Amino acid sequence: MKCVAFVALIAGAATQVASCRVACDCAGPVLGLVVRSPAPITQVALSGPACDGARFRCLPFDFDNTIRPDCTDMQIAPKAVGTCIVDLTAGGTTTHLEHRMREYPNCCDEPGTFLGDEDHSGDVDLRDAGTAPNDASAD
Repeated sequence: MKCVAFVALIAGAATQVASCRVACDCAGPVLGLVVRSPAPITQVALSGPACDGARFRCLPFDFDNTIRPDCTDMQIAPKAVGTCIVDLTAGGTTTHLEHRMREYPNCCDEPGTFLGDEDHSGDVDLRDAGTAPNDASAD
């Protein structure tokens, strides 16, 4: 009888772990949007329903809305669901990005709900002289 109870306990725990993994809908490790630039970012303007008044940081620093010298990697933490518009200047070139942000609830590694890029990436790499598929334009 003890053996049957033990097997039932293990089966129940395995079902919980499996259901947790199935229930996860995670964007990966990126909160919001990360932009990687080949030249230091000198100016940034955030707008749109998701990012008007949102916080940003030069990685790896805290979210302090400060553009630091030699800032080539910036993370933006949206404050709502919707379109996040980022206009940034780096190396004398202005780039316009538009990404949809959505909620990612019930992530096993990240308890609670966080906001991330709808395309599950959250990473825009401008170093290859290209833009991500849902970026509006690079001027």
